[in-house]
Amino acid sequence: LEIKENCHVSLAEKVLSNIANLSSLELRRGRRQLAEHIRSLKLVRRPESSLSIVGCDSLPTDTLERLCLFPTLQHVELRDADNITTLRGMSCAACLKTLAVRYCFNLRELPEDLYQFQALEYLEISCCPRIDSFGYPNPKNSFGQKGLLKSLERFTVDMCNALTRLPAEMFESCTSLRELSLSCCRSLVSFPLDFRRTPSLESFSLQWCPNWIAEMPSGFGYLTSLRTVSIGPFSDYSVIEFDWAGLASSSSLRHVSLFGMRDTKSLPHQLQDLTTITSLSLLLFGAIEALPDWLGNLASLDELILRGCPKLEYLPSAAAMERLKLRRLAIDGCPLLERRCTPESGSEWSKISNISERQIY
Repeated sequence: LEIKENCHVSLAEKVLSNIANLSSLELRRGRRQLAEHIRSLKLVRRPESSLSIVGCDSLPTDTLERLCLFPTLQHVELRDADNITTLRGMSCAACLKTLAVRYCFNLRELPEDLYQFQALEYLEISCCPRIDSFGYPNPKNSFGQKGLLKSLERFTVDMCNALTRLPAEMFESCTSLRELSLSCCRSLVSFPLDFRRTPSLESFSLQWCPNWIAEMPSGFGYLTSLRTVSIGPFSDYSVIEFDWAGLASSSSLRHVSLFGMRDTKSLPHQLQDLTTITSLSLLLFGAIEALPDWLGNLASLDELILRGCPKLEYLPSAAAMERLKLRRLAIDGCPLLERRCTPESGSEWSKISNISERQIY
């Protein structure tokens, strides 16, 4: 059944109460922007079971939460569903592969048996400000520590400001994890991550978690497939504590993005040891005025991106820039440096004139 234009709430409720024999259901609002019309709801039960709910606040909470209880669901996407408060009773542990929850401002509880989701490959929780915990593995129901989230490949948490910690046990068995991203979680203070437990990791991002005070992630040297790292901003303490040596020993690392703060005046000197990287992005270093000459030690660097550095005026010396052999340079939101890079007349122009791809905004 498909109703793709102007699906009224009352019609949607009648349909949802009689879906026992449907293998596929799609309800949409269409072009009309009326509150009593649901935006988008799609349930596919055969052959591969999936559920997508987008902006259906006018539907009763129990109706939406009941949809999430189908035991054979493999893919679930919830977005702009402000009246969903809990996924606690979700019971598709054996088959769920994807769980993506975005902009659900009143969601408080994730599935009770989340750690038993043996088939789960992709987990994303974004912009859910009332989620304060991912719970803890239940030893009574557990497959054992070695079976927790064993199929997980991608994990993203973004803008969950009530979240304070993630349990150490969460990644005990994530040997398939390839992408891990934590960003903009203002209350997050603890996430004891040991990369020896995640040997397949290719991409790691830890951004804008200003209250992180516990130990920094360790064991970068065990990641033989790590290619991309995005980190920061750092406090003076966390710069010292960060596992720079482990990161430098990763021969597969190619792309690094580093975030600064409004009062950050210099780059971490440990950055010069990352000699395998081909791309470096420096973002939001608010007080830095000149880039250091040791950047020229990054012999493999092919691309340099500078964004949001309002006081930056100078690139490394001409000799250091010549050692770099850059193919691409992008400068955006650095007005003083942009002025000095004016073709022919700018004082920094001679340092970049031989770079084949220049993007100066």
